[in-house]
This record gives sequence, structure tokens and C-alpha cells, in this order.
Amino acid sequence: MSDVDKLLNRVETTLNKGREIERIIASFKLNAYDVLGILPGMTVDDINNLYRKISLMIHPDKNRENPKAADAFNILKKAQSDLHNENIRDSLDSAYTTARNQLIAEKKLKWDSEEVKSEDFLFDLRIRWRDILIEDEIARRRARQLELSYQQREQAKKDEETKDRKRRMESDKVWEETRDDRVNNWQDYLHKTKKSTIKKKNKKPKVLG
Repeated sequence: MSDVDKLLNRVETTLNKGREIERIIASFKLNAYDVLGILPGMTVDDINNLYRKISLMIHPDKNRENPKAADAFNILKKAQSDLHNENIRDSLDSAYTTARNQLIAEKKLKWDSEEVKSEDFLFDLRIRWRDILIEDEIARRRARQLELSYQQREQAKKDEETKDRKRRMESDKVWEETRDDRVNNWQDYLHKTKKSTIKKKNKKPKVLG
């Protein structure tokens, strides 16, 4: 029996639909493979076939008595979508390969050794795979946060420049609107100064003695 047949058989012979729902709820959501309960290597057709069988099994309409069915169904649907996204799938596959290579090197195993196929190795592999995906997600979130902070600073800078331009425009407008008053005040000042000067010149000096 092939691995695909075993997986399909697992779903078909599940004694309790709630067991599959609980498995999906407890799965590692950053890893679409884990949600479907598989490892990289399956064809798209096999993944689609498995997805259809699981989705029919846990569909909320067939599990009305289980309040977790809807959440499990949505998680499964997102995982299926992720595995159809080449970028996401490549990222998951790359993390899996890195985790596998690291463990083989650390345990000093041969690629074709039986231990690499053992349940203990697969358990350790899933844990290492999970750790790598978590680190990648943290790095992505930090990068997004830095990008968001940069965008916010740039927007604040643009907003301040806009406010400065508006203040200058308003200042120029006020300056222009008060131009006549300033000219009139200046002319009044010159006129008064001129009159004062003429008055001083015409004033007769006092005679001493």
C-alpha cells in the first residue's frame, strides 16, 4: 500500500470524525502540510484528492454537533490554498529540506539509512521543521514591522511638508492681503515725518538776551 493510499485509508477508516477535527485544530497552522497530515513529496493531484476526502469528512454540515468543525474546515481550506501557492509551498519545502539536512548532519547519518525513515527521526524532523518555520515567520514579521515603520515615518514627513507648504501659503496670502494697509501706513508715516521736518525748519529760533 502506497503512502497516499495509507493516508486516504486513515481518513476513510477514522472511527470518529471528531478525531480528525481535533487533529486539524491542534496542527501547526504555519505549515499547510501539517494541517493535512502529510510531508512534502505528494503530487498536487494526490493532495487535492486527500483534501476533498478530509473536507467532506469534517464539513460543518455533517458535524453540526461539533462546534469546532467550522474552524477546522476553514483551517483545512486555507492549507489547501497555501499548497496551491508556489511561493508558500516552495518556502515550506525549503524549510523541510533544511531541517532534514541539519538532522542528518547532526546525527551523522547516511541519506539512505533506515534510521532516517524511522518514526523517531520523523518526529525530530517535524520539530526542527516547525522551529525553522517559526524563525522564518518571526523574521518576516520583523521585516514587515520595519517596512511599516518606514512607511509611517515617510508619511509623517510628507504630512509635515504639506503642513509647512500650507502654512507658507497662508502666510503669503495674509502678507498679500495686508499689503495695502502696510503701504498706507508707510505713506502716513512718511507724510507725518515730512510735516514734522518742515515744521522744525519753519520754527524760528529763540533769541537770547
